[in-house]
Amino acid sequence: IGGYLVLVAAGVAEWRLVGGGRRTRAGLIQAGALFLGGLFLAIGVSMNIQPLQGIATLLQVIGIVIVVVRFGGRVLGAPWGEASGTRHIAIAVPFLVLGLVLEIVFLAKIIQAHGDFTLVPLGLVHALDHSMFVGLMTNILFGMILTATAAAGAARIWPWADQLIFWGLNIGAASFIAVLLFIGSGYGSGPFQHPVAYTASLMGLSALLGIVTLQRRLGAARRASNLSAGSA
Repeated sequence: IGGYLVLVAAGVAEWRLVGGGRRTRAGLIQAGALFLGGLFLAIGVSMNIQPLQGIATLLQVIGIVIVVVRFGGRVLGAPWGEASGTRHIAIAVPFLVLGLVLEIVFLAKIIQAHGDFTLVPLGLVHALDHSMFVGLMTNILFGMILTATAAAGAARIWPWADQLIFWGLNIGAASFIAVLLFIGSGYGSGPFQHPVAYTASLMGLSALLGIVTLQRRLGAARRASNLSAGSA
């Protein structure tokens, strides 16, 4: 996660929100801090090397601060009411920051537990996973597909689904993470016996609707591209 997904997501966010195309010192420091932080985290936790874990925490903090400073204004100014890929990419940035904060908390718990993973709250682990894989990467992927299909001039199949996908996915993910952190994991509970089941349902159904909708739009974009190539 730290050495690859975080870097890709931050790169896509810069490309679509800022424009990219220019190498800056802050961007290089951000990429280096996030990559080395992820690398040292993996080595430090797997081998229980506490000095590396401390360095990883410092680098993650540096990365978070730079991300907020560089992208914060663009995120606030995103077209939140517009059914576009930009808002999916914009909302991925707060989830990136949250995920990095949860990584730091996770690392602190590991240090306190002297490397014993069984002492780390399961809710924290699941919250970290969903911040990175749903809040961050699912939004990045959905955003890029929406951007690509719009650029291809494909038919906007099921336009009514855009708002449901965006708000359902992100309200579901945010509430799911909040329940995991403040109430705990519902592991071992019966069906809909824990609040996490309701938030997970909203998040999951919205993601499934997104997959079906965007798959259909990609098919339409492919057909439009084939027709364009045939007429040429």
